[in-house]
Amino acid sequence: MALRFGVLCNDLTFSAWEAEVLDRLLEVEQVELALFVVNDQPTASPSSLTTKVRKLFTHAGAWTLYRRYFVNEKSRALNAVDLSDRFSDVPRLSCRPRREGKYSEYFVEEDLEEIRSYDLDFLLRFGFGIIRGEILEAARYGVWSYHHDDLDKYRGRPPCFWEIDEGDPVTGAVLQRLTDRLDGGIILKKGYFKTVDTSYAANRDKVYFGSVEWPAQVCRDLLNGCADYMDAPPASTDAPLYYQPKRTELLQVILKSTWNYIRRQISALLFADQWNVGVIDRPVTTLLDSTTLPPASWLPESERSTYVADPSSMDEETLLAEEFDYRTGRGHVSAFRRRSSKWERLGVAIDEEDHLSYPYVLQAKGKTYCVPESAEAGKVVLYEKNASPLQWTRICTLIEEPVLDPTLVHHKDRWWLFGTLKGHYDNTKLFLWTSEALTQGWIRHPGCPVKCDVRSARPAGRLFMHEGDLYRPAQDCSREYGGAVAINRVVHMSPTRYEEEMITRVHPNPNSSYPHGTHTLMGANGKTLVDAKQRTFVPSSSLEFIRKKGHRLLETFGFLEQS
Repeated sequence: MALRFGVLCNDLTFSAWEAEVLDRLLEVEQVELALFVVNDQPTASPSSLTTKVRKLFTHAGAWTLYRRYFVNEKSRALNAVDLSDRFSDVPRLSCRPRREGKYSEYFVEEDLEEIRSYDLDFLLRFGFGIIRGEILEAARYGVWSYHHDDLDKYRGRPPCFWEIDEGDPVTGAVLQRLTDRLDGGIILKKGYFKTVDTSYAANRDKVYFGSVEWPAQVCRDLLNGCADYMDAPPASTDAPLYYQPKRTELLQVILKSTWNYIRRQISALLFADQWNVGVIDRPVTTLLDSTTLPPASWLPESERSTYVADPSSMDEETLLAEEFDYRTGRGHVSAFRRRSSKWERLGVAIDEEDHLSYPYVLQAKGKTYCVPESAEAGKVVLYEKNASPLQWTRICTLIEEPVLDPTLVHHKDRWWLFGTLKGHYDNTKLFLWTSEALTQGWIRHPGCPVKCDVRSARPAGRLFMHEGDLYRPAQDCSREYGGAVAINRVVHMSPTRYEEEMITRVHPNPNSSYPHGTHTLMGANGKTLVDAKQRTFVPSSSLEFIRKKGHRLLETFGFLEQS
């Protein structure tokens, strides 16, 4: 089975993000670009100089200037890419749809017949206006179109803008199959990204580029026979309709973005995360009914330049955790043991030249293993415990990719490994690998990334069973890194399909010594290991911030080569 698609466009010069969508689609085997449907609407005659000058003093003029000189110039996603030579052998059909009402466009029967003759599986909309009528059914799986905002909150325009004004921590996006109902398409893919509230151009780039693989993912789902969402009912929304911002609204967003940048720089200079590990005397399953961490008994505080995080139990009295030093910027795995209700540090368990964290402990065939995060080295490595908690042997490399917080589970006679990828939307896109054996044969899931949601993607601890269902803790990084933990219920997990739903979100305890964040929930022996943080002044972190800023300033003015 091969999938043939066409592109609805205004011409063959595309935005950079649109060109990348086409690249991702054509990387999928058995997907073929068969037709460009080009808008043949006449262009408006140029305005006179007097009219142009008059427009500059209107709301529309202010927005036009801002978009042209302060957004488009800085936006990588909107860089123009001419694809006419690359796709010179792809047929082009010029169409002039019929305008009805103020915005709706209908294709004439002659053009519809020509489009149908190409036997297309779908049309990808990168041009035209609000299209309606028979064109929506001219391809087997309809017309696919992006909406770069959360449809439940924002309709209208400009995309990815009003989240900054509203202080919304996330900016959403959807890929939908269009229907005749405005903002009522069938949702094919959906994602949520952390709002870049310091720059509108950066926020738009993040969302545009972050969603480029979605049409390719839908194609893989169709080829694997797991795209049942294609026949889901259309979405409905009562979200307010936004319009082009007025001058006062535009100024407000500019001022908010500027203040957000200044505030973050001050915060990064004066404060750093000081993490610690705690033990909650109750099973992890009880947190399914919680929104706040219960009281915990904490390990003794480290000196200010170091912290302990990412706990994982070996047995009832021993645990491993990341131990990070701000002075070196590196972490290693240390072991801790409880004696007479008090925890003491045993020493370094696993150390490498590169940074290590998140020492995930698992049991298999009577042996104890550890898979620490070694994303800085670009691989996932399996270690086996020897006689002592401080003695580990490297067994093998499982995956040659920079996986963040690799989390394994054996379920339905297979091994599964969850994680995000360093440098690729670290906290937003969940990847999944699977294998029949622990030490070999790992392959990436064809649906990857299997989730796109900064609120519940990056792993945050061991998966656990409750009343026949599998649950996966994940980090909520929508407001800040390690802000809270979301617990997801796994709805479906197979070699071709993965689906989960968020059940609850657990926030740090505001009355504890660590009230500013949490990012690990690890069930162990009827108890729950957690970590949490406080924001505090750490001299070595502040000095490192100043060093990096100074280095960047010297690069900007040409005193150092760009790194």
